[in-house]
Amino acid sequence: LADTAGAFDRLIEFARHHFSEEEALLEQYGYADLEAHSRHHEKLIAQISDMRLTLDNDEGMSNERFREFLGEWLINHILSEDMKYGPFLNGSGVY
Repeated sequence: LADTAGAFDRLIEFARHHFSEEEALLEQYGYADLEAHSRHHEKLIAQISDMRLTLDNDEGMSNERFREFLGEWLINHILSEDMKYGPFLNGSGVY
């Protein structure tokens, strides 16, 4: 349990840092959908934090629930939402 809790803590810390950096870049270049994108980030952080609280409350964490969350994050956010700003940044000369 301690290893799992520590992994969640690191994941939350990483996600907050990553999202902050990503949003700063998008703001710097005037990304029009930044507000909606930030809401996606807030939702992901809330979901991770909720799972972490589930561990703290000794309610158990199903592997299936965690896999579903990671699948949603990887597929719906990274491969869908994050791909939307790639062409925008490319067009702005960032990449």
